[in-house]
Amino acid sequence: MKVSEILPFLNHDVVICDIDDQCFKGYITNFVDEFEASSGKMEIEADLGDVLLGIPIDEIKSIKYA
Repeated sequence: MKVSEILPFLNHDVVICDIDDQCFKGYITNFVDEFEASSGKMEIEADLGDVLLGIPIDEIKSIKYA
């Protein structure tokens, strides 16, 4: 996905599905640039309740509102 496609979901509860068909329900809190992310890629930061998860933008298959 592109950043412009993800921006409308920032600060909202969403369901994110990745390219491995794993889906996560959470709240997108932030973008993390490739220099700060452990993956070396630009990521979104999703609050899943118990954990903050960084998901590389290029590995996101779909996002929808929860």
